[in-house]
Amino acid sequence: MSLSPADPLEGGQARPTGTVFIEARNLEVGYRSKGSFNPGLKGFSATFGPGITGLIGPNGAGKSTFLRTVCGLLEPRGGELKVGGKSPRAYVETHGVGFLPEVPHFPSFLTVGEFLDGVAGALADGAKPSADYGYVPGLDLLLDRGVQELSQGQRKKVALGAALMGAPEVVLLDEPTNGLDPVAVRELRELLAELGRQGFTVVVSSHHLDELQRLADALVFVLDGKALGSWSREEALSAFGSLDVLYEQAFFGRIS
Repeated sequence: MSLSPADPLEGGQARPTGTVFIEARNLEVGYRSKGSFNPGLKGFSATFGPGITGLIGPNGAGKSTFLRTVCGLLEPRGGELKVGGKSPRAYVETHGVGFLPEVPHFPSFLTVGEFLDGVAGALADGAKPSADYGYVPGLDLLLDRGVQELSQGQRKKVALGAALMGAPEVVLLDEPTNGLDPVAVRELRELLAELGRQGFTVVVSSHHLDELQRLADALVFVLDGKALGSWSREEALSAFGSLDVLYEQAFFGRIS
């Protein structure tokens, strides 16, 4: 979902500065879920720069917690988190962040076009901008559909369109390929690769190592709320040959 208050750029064209970094130092984040306290991040330290960074780890490692904290949806309990040199909430208020949650939720009574027009209108501070849906291939074909009629993959497309509305320079994607067919996965890969080339700061949490191996410029591995290590794609492939082998080494220690 779009968390950006900024006006859409003229003509729908993004002009990233290519200088926005996300910097976490000994980050501590916890939250309550179903009546119990979950210490999601426990001393997490990592840096994410322009380009595409893959956030890799098993379920419950803290990946989604980190993304929600960068969005300002969760408040750190300790340590430090800076987005473009500001606190997450201060950055969101002044620049905006594009966020695609793993399970998007929409008002069921709207059409796709009505929902996206509402997002675009909010970004323009009540004005009616000419929303540009060209970022997401095929999204324009869904505008007259009711959101309650959409498949999981189509809902992901709509949520991605909302996240990219206004061209926020920081884009956070939680399992973006879940529910997408092979054609949609390829289209998403091409879209994200273009954002990375333009200098957007994109963080992708995913279990699909084959996609991250093709796409990511850098990799951060997470376990039990801490970063196990960071590699560039070139470093990872040179040392381990594939992300599958690196994953086995990082989380199971199966390499002698």
